[in-house]
Amino acid sequence: MERSNKTIRKGTKSNGSGKDIDNQANGNRKKTEHQQFIGAATSQTISGIAKDMEQITKGLQENHEEMLITLNKITSDINSITENIDDIRENYL
Repeated sequence: MERSNKTIRKGTKSNGSGKDIDNQANGNRKKTEHQQFIGAATSQTISGIAKDMEQITKGLQENHEEMLITLNKITSDINSITENIDDIRENYL
């Protein structure tokens, strides 16, 4: 009896023990999540985190100072407008 599909399937690459060496997930399944990311490019060191926190703190301080300047300007404008309204009430009403 002749096979209808005569194409030969290509086998997977194996390391001699019958395990597929192209399957990258094999090794990671047995490791915990923490072990999988040891030495990964996405992990940060404590000094890196501290440096990021310093930059964020500096940015927040700059924003705070800008907000205070804007608030003082707005307060000054409000006081000026209030004085003008009081003058108008005294002189014209």
